[in-house]
Order: sequence, then structure tokens, then C-alpha cells
Amino acid sequence: MSEERIPTMPQGMPTDEERIPTMPQGMPTGEERIPTMPQGMPAGKERIPTMPQTAPGADGRIATMPQQGAVPSGIVGGRLLVTSDMHFTGDRGNTFVIESSNVVSADSGESQIYGCHRIAGDEKLVVRVLISVTPESEIKKRQTRDKVIKFLDAMSENENAHILPLLDHGTISVNGKEYYVEVYPFCEGGDLGRRKGQIRYEELRDEVIPALNQALHFFHMSGLVHRDIKPDNLYKYNGRVVIGDFGITCDLREDGFATDKYKTGTLGYYAPELMSQAAIMASDYYSFGQTIWTLYSGEMMYRNILRRYKEYGLDEQRNQVNFAMLSNTYYGLDEISKGDEFFEVLIRGLLQYDPSHRFDYAKVNRWLSGDKSVAHEIADFNASKTFTRVFKLFGIECWDDDDVCNVLCSHWEEGVDALYDGVLKDFYASQTYEHARFLDGIMKNYSTCKNENAIPFINSIGLAKTILYFSKNKRLCWHGQVFMKPNDISAALEKCFENGELDNDYYGLVNSELIDEWYISMPNQQEEVSEVLNELTALLKTNKAGEKIALY
Repeated sequence: MSEERIPTMPQGMPTDEERIPTMPQGMPTGEERIPTMPQGMPAGKERIPTMPQTAPGADGRIATMPQQGAVPSGIVGGRLLVTSDMHFTGDRGNTFVIESSNVVSADSGESQIYGCHRIAGDEKLVVRVLISVTPESEIKKRQTRDKVIKFLDAMSENENAHILPLLDHGTISVNGKEYYVEVYPFCEGGDLGRRKGQIRYEELRDEVIPALNQALHFFHMSGLVHRDIKPDNLYKYNGRVVIGDFGITCDLREDGFATDKYKTGTLGYYAPELMSQAAIMASDYYSFGQTIWTLYSGEMMYRNILRRYKEYGLDEQRNQVNFAMLSNTYYGLDEISKGDEFFEVLIRGLLQYDPSHRFDYAKVNRWLSGDKSVAHEIADFNASKTFTRVFKLFGIECWDDDDVCNVLCSHWEEGVDALYDGVLKDFYASQTYEHARFLDGIMKNYSTCKNENAIPFINSIGLAKTILYFSKNKRLCWHGQVFMKPNDISAALEKCFENGELDNDYYGLVNSELIDEWYISMPNQQEEVSEVLNELTALLKTNKAGEKIALY
């Protein structure tokens, strides 16, 4: 970086040759590291993750609990503040021992983290020794820190807040200088960053997303913005997902903004407006989106950009990431598995470049409730497949054509009534003119006929055509039986013949000419098969003998 770089460590610290980089937790070391703040120096190769881990795994992360009492080799030049065990008494009256040999993390410009325990207990705890703000810092920094501590004190007994509880806090003196300290539980499973790519959509939807949304709501209602939401700052504590690491949490002004020229967060996770040093509540929701994407997909959305432009320096990496954000370019969404499609709506809603268009607490809750109409509130997103409001069909909520098809297939007789009573048409008239016009035609052509005995058969053809239309000819349904390919019909007929006479419903299907119509609409249809189907249909209409031959 140039001489204009913004320092991330306290002034008066050693030179850049000795600086401790502030890099994202849980990422591979060496060539793959992604910078979180302007550094102007190569990324360290011996960094230590910030929360307790198990033994080193395939991701290369280093265990953060005591290693036979050894001090991590990456800590040199007397950088460690605590070099021998220390006792201190917190403001809540608890006395703790800071374990100097148990260095959890010392590679952050914000704090150093050590293992600790109470004097009267052996419970594993961690203590954070703050570096970026001390009792000697300017009053604004201390006021913000006091507000954060007050907030954490208030939340510590509230499990529904999903915030890592602050057990105690106070100060210690090292070499004649005072430092703030904060005590937190030891999270046995470590942070969620080490599980990225291993968290199923269902777990994200049911556990992680609701917890993160609720925690941010408590932050924001207290006039705070976290600013460093990422997988490595989420933990499992007592079986619940919680937010931790409040090192760069800031205080929002009355106008809803906060500025800090010294800190932004982790590049690739922080919101675009933070590049201009402005933070708002919506900034945390952008980081929310990038965090759950990493947990779902296994890697950061803009990781390839950071790799590609690494040699050009951090400024260019920031520029390229910002350009991708500005154009609302979301890498990897086409890889979302079938069945998880609604996840894309949440990701796009959270990652809107314009903060005023970004999903907030209320919209995330709507998404969690299954309200698919929220897709229509995403700028530049084609949500034409989703209804603008829920359609309750036989008590079942439908949000798109596919939902309607599922209900009609499983409720055939009721579906016939809904079609010819105008229930479907009335709803679709509020959604799409083309569908409403199609339904109007079905009602006119298949509601009745001269032969009253044939009316049920004619009605069924109309419903089957409706399901074909809504499913874009992907499924043929007849009296509750669903066929996705012609061989499905062959197998069903063969089974009927094995069991005796052909069911009357199948007679109706093969005489409806729907099979021909369905096959012709298929993208990979074969002309010779179509010709055979035409011949069999003609044979069906000759006489009883011809009908039986055709069915066989």
C-alpha cells in the first residue's frame, strides 16, 4: 500500500516489519489469504485462528488450545502482552487466571485472546485483551466501548439474543499500562468458519439464519452496528448459534450512520458503503448475506477476484470487488441445488448494492416464514415465476405454478371443481393475463358436452391440459397419477395387465389423446415414436379388438 494507508494498530507500535496482520479467521494461510484491512506488507504465514478448534484438519487451521504449554511460534519480538500467568478480578467480582501459555489468538490488531479460568473452577474460558482501545484512548473510543459492554451485560442472560455472553470484564496492568479485558465462554466446537461448505441449507434456514437475524436486531435496536459479521465470528454455544467478536462494533449516530476511518471489516464480507468508511444497520445485512453464502457454498463469493488481483495490491482488489458489488454480480448462484431455489431470493435480497433495497430484519423474517412474494421486492430480479400474494388452494399455500400443479395433482376431484367454478381463473386474473386467458379457454371448451355421461371425462381432459400448461409440459397427470416420461405410462399399463383388466382411468387417459399432445411438446421427441403414437391412437378408435391391440 502507499504511504496513505490507514493504520490498523495503535500508534506508536513497532514498524510494519513487525506488525501483526488483521486477516480473516478460518481462511487458509499463505497464498490464499484474503486481507481485511490495508496492510502494506505480506500476509503472515503463521497466524493462529481466534477461537478454539479441534486438532488441525484438512483446512490447515491450527488448533487454538494449549499445545503442551508452548507459545505459538508466530509470536515474536515480544509481541505477546501476557508472558506469565496473571490474576485479575473483574467488575462482577470474579477472579480469573489468564493462562499465558494458552494463546488462542494474537494476530489481530484489535485484541489478543488467551485461555483462562476462574480461581474457584476449572471451566474453560477465554479472555480478550483489547489493544485498539485502552483506558488511555480518546474519549469517543472509550464511550463506544462502554456502550458495547453495557449492551453485552444486558444480553448475557438472554438466550434469545443469540449473542455470545460476556461473563465478566475489567482491566489489567502490563508493564505499567492499563488494558481492558473481557471474559467469554470457551466454545468447544469453534467458529462456523471451519464448517463452511458443510452446512446444509436446512440447517442454515432453521438455525443459523434465524439466530443471526435476531442477534443483529438486538444490536441495531441498541444503536450499534457489528461491522464484522463473517463465518469466523459465529459460534455454537450451548447448542445455539451466537455472534461473537465485538472488536470493531461501533455506535450509530442519531442519523443512523457511523463513521470510522480506521476500521472496515473483512474484504469480501463488508458492505460496499464501508469502503467509504460509512456504516449503517444495512451494512450488517450485506455481511449477513455473504456469510451464509460462504457457509452454504464452501467459499467466499468474490474469492476468485481476490486471488486474481492479489498481485496488483489491496487497492485493486477492493476496486474489483466493489465493481462486482455495484453491478449486483453474484458468483455461484447458478450452482444452488434444486429444492434450495428460495435461498437465492434471500442471497440476492441481502446483497443489494443500494442499502435502501437491501433485505432487513422484517424481510428476512418474511423469507423465513416462506413468504415468496418478497422476491418481487428485489431490484433487477425476475420474480415472474412467483405470485405477488399467496394463493390458498384447499388450505394449502401456493406461491408459484409448480405449487399449484402439486396441489391439483394430489387433489384431482377438488381440482376439477376449482377449475370449472372459476377459482383458478379468478386468482390468475390478478397475476398474469396469459394464464387467465388460457383458463378461460379451458372452461369454455371442457366444462360440458352434449353427452352428459361424457362430461366427467371431458372435465378431466381440461384439468390435465391445465396441469400440462402450468408445468410447461413437464408432467402429465390423470386422476392423481403423475407421469414424467412416456415410459412411466408404459410401466403403469404393464402393471395393470399383469394384475388383470385395465383400470377405467387408464382407458380414459389413452383415449384422451393427451399422450400424443404431451410427447409432441417434449424437447427431444423422436419423429418415429410420434408416428407410432398416432397409429396407436387411430387403432384405439376402430373397435374393441383394435383398442386392446393398441393398448398392448
